[in-house]
Amino acid sequence: MNCNNKNWVKIIEGNKTITITDKEGLEFLAYEVPSVNPKNEKIEIKGTDGYMPSVVNFDSFSLNLTFRYIGYDSTDVDLYCQSLRSLFNKRNPYYIMHSKLPGLKYAIDTAQVSYEKETIRHYKITVEFNCYKGFSESVNTTDDEFFFDSNWMFDNGIPLDFEPEYHHETNQFTIWNGSDDTIDPRNIHHQLQIQLNLNATNGFELVNYTTGDIFRYNKSITSDVDFVLSGIHAYRDQNKVGIDTNRGVITLAPGKNEFKIKGDVTSQKVLFKFPFVYR
Repeated sequence: MNCNNKNWVKIIEGNKTITITDKEGLEFLAYEVPSVNPKNEKIEIKGTDGYMPSVVNFDSFSLNLTFRYIGYDSTDVDLYCQSLRSLFNKRNPYYIMHSKLPGLKYAIDTAQVSYEKETIRHYKITVEFNCYKGFSESVNTTDDEFFFDSNWMFDNGIPLDFEPEYHHETNQFTIWNGSDDTIDPRNIHHQLQIQLNLNATNGFELVNYTTGDIFRYNKSITSDVDFVLSGIHAYRDQNKVGIDTNRGVITLAPGKNEFKIKGDVTSQKVLFKFPFVYR
């Protein structure tokens, strides 16, 4: 996949983004589409053919990016190639994104840098990144402003007659999961946060009729309290309150998820925040 000099590669570290292709002389040439890396624990039963498959998990995979660097002289090239080792190998994980798939980011923990000398001043550089989560994810999350301005979002199957919304003030609503997989907070790498502000004298239930998931809170609550489902944990004004719940976990199937807030509930507001995930 040949690229032109308008292509870019970025590193995201926390709230900081670095465009590494801003470096003079560095050109992003190509990327290699990563392959899915499934893991299936085989259960073999003596005296029977084949084996019993278990639930498939997905292992880390490699993302390969290719660059060309044109330096001032051989010393400049050698120094820059050395600096790339530090740039891509950090103590803490980070994200990589590139212009060929600008809506996606990849979580990286390690990288291997290799070099091919083309001339004294020209080096071809290949970086093999280890994507440790086993999937890519959308750069934006569902609470981002202008979330659907990028065409790639619509390429993932959103119906033409449906406009996704993630902030609702009714007790029945639809949440669109644009992922090609279920968002499940029991997967440590899946992110899902649901914030609720509501009046409910006898508690409430949040039901996803699409998946059958039910979360129940058993105590009285008022709309000035921030109630948050963050992953598998429930928080009331930042204090864990799992003991007052049914320990239910809300998941999101790919596509439309039909929700209802049940109980004697008024003044309800709900916000869903999550990135899409892709194999």
